[in-house]
Amino acid sequence: LWNNSAIATYFRRNSQFLATYKGNNTGEDLSQELYSFDNDYSRTNNISSISMPSAPGIDKRFYYFNRSHNATFNNVYRVGKSGEFGINAAYLNDCDTRQSYSSTTNYLPDGGMNTVDETMYGIARMQKAYGDFTYMNNGNENYLKEQLKFDWSTTDAESRILAEGDKISQTGKTDTYRLLNKFHATHRNYADRGFEISSLINVEKRPHSLSVSPNLFTELIPGGMLYQHVDFRNISTENSAGLLSAFKIGNFTLHPSAIVNYHHNSLESRLDAVGNNLALDHLDAGMGAEIMFSARKIHASLYMPMKYRLFRLNNRLDDNITDKNRLRVEPSLNFSYKLNSSHNLKASAMLNYMTPSIETLYSGHILTSYRQLSAYDVGGLYEGMNQHYSLGYDFKNILSMSFAGAEVSWNRQSPEVLYGSYYDGMVQHTISRRTKETGDMLSAKIHASQGFDWRRLKIGASVTYSYYDSPLLVQDEVLRYYGNSIGVNADLSLTPFKWLGVTYQGNYSQSATQQKGYDRFPWLRTVTNKASLDFTIPGGVTLTTSLYHYYNNFNDGDKSFLLLNTEAKYTIKRFSFMLSCDNLLNRKSYIYSNLSALTESKAIYNIRARSVLLKIRCRIF
Repeated sequence: LWNNSAIATYFRRNSQFLATYKGNNTGEDLSQELYSFDNDYSRTNNISSISMPSAPGIDKRFYYFNRSHNATFNNVYRVGKSGEFGINAAYLNDCDTRQSYSSTTNYLPDGGMNTVDETMYGIARMQKAYGDFTYMNNGNENYLKEQLKFDWSTTDAESRILAEGDKISQTGKTDTYRLLNKFHATHRNYADRGFEISSLINVEKRPHSLSVSPNLFTELIPGGMLYQHVDFRNISTENSAGLLSAFKIGNFTLHPSAIVNYHHNSLESRLDAVGNNLALDHLDAGMGAEIMFSARKIHASLYMPMKYRLFRLNNRLDDNITDKNRLRVEPSLNFSYKLNSSHNLKASAMLNYMTPSIETLYSGHILTSYRQLSAYDVGGLYEGMNQHYSLGYDFKNILSMSFAGAEVSWNRQSPEVLYGSYYDGMVQHTISRRTKETGDMLSAKIHASQGFDWRRLKIGASVTYSYYDSPLLVQDEVLRYYGNSIGVNADLSLTPFKWLGVTYQGNYSQSATQQKGYDRFPWLRTVTNKASLDFTIPGGVTLTTSLYHYYNNFNDGDKSFLLLNTEAKYTIKRFSFMLSCDNLLNRKSYIYSNLSALTESKAIYNIRARSVLLKIRCRIF
């Protein structure tokens, strides 16, 4: 094993410099260091993807078989009295190897089952580059931030699958090119009046392909091998403007705002003689106003955005253009009543419309995975409606370190179109159908925590309950299924001695689902326990021991899984030493099961065996 890093910093009066290199094959994920997590999310995604083993729900370093290299460069310069200019760049080269066995069972409307067993081995090689130029000025009255970003990535993946006696090979490639510009400005004068403007422009291109051999859909597409190519593009701009100050009359205040958002998406695909060539334009433009009422104990706010919404779908293959325009109001209400300094009641309500996306509007077949073929029969454009309501209570007493609360919420979805699957042995067809069905979900949560001066003891617990009643499209039939789940969480932290710290987190959950007209499926029960002990022994050595325990009653054979890890740290002058041993019990695989809607899945994922790593860190100068 190897895990190396080098960090260089240089600070001057008007500039700061930081450069890093990191590389490892110990399961440390370096990709998380490349991006900030704001609205920089990608506006495109892969429609056709190579099938790889699904990641299990444990710490990534235990299942991530990698070879990763990462380099970053960051420089900041002061400009004038309140401005700064920054240059950032990063590069990542990564290779990820995965291996697993899985069994997926889908329950059918007639009470039957469709089960597929898969053994997968896959390798994905990825390169990413990222950079930005940022100017920011934060003055007394004005704030300005202008940022230009670019992203580039390429991924080459291949996998081998043994499914129902068939040996299947796959190769896939994805290239992503993106340019993003963000602008944000505010102006506020001494009278506390002013305005705020924000704007985002995104230009993105994502060509990707998938090759599969042998062809599992010979009845629809002839040939021994399938090659799918998809090109997904996006041009979008998202803009908003509003007043920082408010119009005030008595206890009422009014904050006006305006938005203009435009998205252009295009989708081209080719699968043998089957193709798609679509363009979808989406315009949101309108005015909004937030009305607030504040009294001694009551605070309420109502946000009322009124939007003109336009969709235009252009099917370039047959020159068919479909327009849909609406005037929509999507209100949201928040209310709180403060009984006293410790007790508070709150309520909220919200209504919004679900908008169609180009990924669900194509009618020609696309090979979305080696055994899944997708095409949507529903023509034209459509919308769905979502409603959310909640009622809650909060208690806090900072002096006694006591906190508690309860919340009940109800969510209703009214989709105009249902998406589902048609199963035929190992292969699966994605389908759609118009519907007037609605789906409901009711959830409740109670939580409490208490802190103590004695030994820094803190105890917390929560209980959650959820019930859902939803429609499902399976085998060209719309059916309803019901389900409920219960979850109990507990956490504890304690410092009984100066040289010893203890933490614990535990979770118990059980869930079940039922198809209308049939008996309820067995309860799925899972238990998760995480604990750690931190010791400081004479000589300045710090020891950390951690435990992870997982139990699942659906697992075959050994239903429990246990991970033990230990780590020792010691620092002397410019040197620090860290000796770690992961997976002391040398577990070779992680077994987990899941139940979602009318699908039950079980998987065995190969994880890292016992490993020992000594890491030395030195400050050179």
